[in-house]
Amino acid sequence: MSLGHWRYRILHWCFGQKVTTPEDSSLPKYFYTHYCPLFHLTNLIAILFPLILIIKIVGAVCFGICKAVQLVPWESIGDWVYAIHKKLFPERKPKEKPEPTEEELSAAGLKEEKELFLTRMLRMDYGEDEFERFWTDWCGNARYFQKESAEHFYNTRMAKIIAAKKRVEDRKARMHQRLLFWTNFSQTFLKWFFNIMYILLAIFVAWVFIKVTPIVFFGIIDFVKFMLTFEVLPFLIFCGTWLVRLGVPAIALGIVIYGIYRSQILRRSVGVVGASVAAVSPPFKLLGTWFCLPFKWAHKACNNTIEFIEMFYKENCPPITIISGEDEIIATELKEAEE
Repeated sequence: MSLGHWRYRILHWCFGQKVTTPEDSSLPKYFYTHYCPLFHLTNLIAILFPLILIIKIVGAVCFGICKAVQLVPWESIGDWVYAIHKKLFPERKPKEKPEPTEEELSAAGLKEEKELFLTRMLRMDYGEDEFERFWTDWCGNARYFQKESAEHFYNTRMAKIIAAKKRVEDRKARMHQRLLFWTNFSQTFLKWFFNIMYILLAIFVAWVFIKVTPIVFFGIIDFVKFMLTFEVLPFLIFCGTWLVRLGVPAIALGIVIYGIYRSQILRRSVGVVGASVAAVSPPFKLLGTWFCLPFKWAHKACNNTIEFIEMFYKENCPPITIISGEDEIIATELKEAEE
């Protein structure tokens, strides 16, 4: 699989990647080594393509507005506004703050040590009855927070902290189960959706067949009845007459052409005409190539669509081998030659 494959093109377009090799991409490397993540993510991008396109358009518009705002000389405007503000509201001298008292310093130190104490309680795994070990490990050099107050603080909050941590773990487990459920549900839903579509298509084809078959059948019967009632001998004489009228000139013309061919006149004429056609053919070849481009694109789009639908039924996860564009062209030509 090459980087020109439609899955890689839509993946790189969605995440704004412009790469020529997998090493240049900032995306996870497993998108270039395993098929399953690439398959599921590109299917989701294809399903959400209208929403992604709207987001990209809105993002481009917002980016353009931000660039336009950046071009505005805000510094000059700020200086001008500051000058006006300074004239309207003259700056006052700040009042000198008094020196903090010993009680204020103690209160501030106690608050800081409590915050540090609580932070360590949240980050470390200690039990409700392990205050002594916690105090010995982390709080032996406390200056303002006394051991009795710290023990009361620890006992009143550690139970709540342990319960909160347990709720977080339970929430993570429920989220993991929910994610697994929706992943399996989306895969099952898509399979059933396409199966129902195929069944409806088969019913429609059967309905058309039932409606059209009687018309064709009775038409054939009417034609056979007409041929049985038709006068066969005059019809055969009429056909034989025209066969002679057209066959004799055709045979004579073939004899003349064969004689010209045997006399080398036709060969030389064909050579001259072929050289003339080869001289004037490049513009027509170019026009033919341009004319065939929409059909080639339509053919490629149909193949990609069929491949996209078929991939919903592949349960395996084969590895990916990145090849160059030239190798992909050679592989495609060999496949067409085998077919």
